[in-house]
Amino acid sequence: MHYPTQIVFNQFGCSDTTFRSIAIEPFVVYVPNTFTPDGNEYNNDFYPKMGLEPVEWDMKIFNRWGEEVYRSTDYLEHWDGTFAGIPCKDDIYSYVITYTSCAPYANAEVITGHVTLLR
Repeated sequence: MHYPTQIVFNQFGCSDTTFRSIAIEPFVVYVPNTFTPDGNEYNNDFYPKMGLEPVEWDMKIFNRWGEEVYRSTDYLEHWDGTFAGIPCKDDIYSYVITYTSCAPYANAEVITGHVTLLR
């Protein structure tokens, strides 16, 4: 819970204070299903979008043989479709995202899925 406080003053210098508890929910993570790292200005990186900043973040991406091709613990980092500096081929890649939202007392959540890389 968050407790924003508002303090106001009138023209005579009198003040009043109020607060209200609010909960910011839900914490939503939107994950695209395709990206095209082809060098144009659109969809060159793979990254989930969120309205709020997570407290913890771990994103792993695997090729079809289960080899980890990308990992980041910074939600602001994007996968550019490369592995060890070499462009990955057009294919479907699996991801596992483990995160903790900014909501108080939140537990870690796991999102799994697939993303298609098209060049």
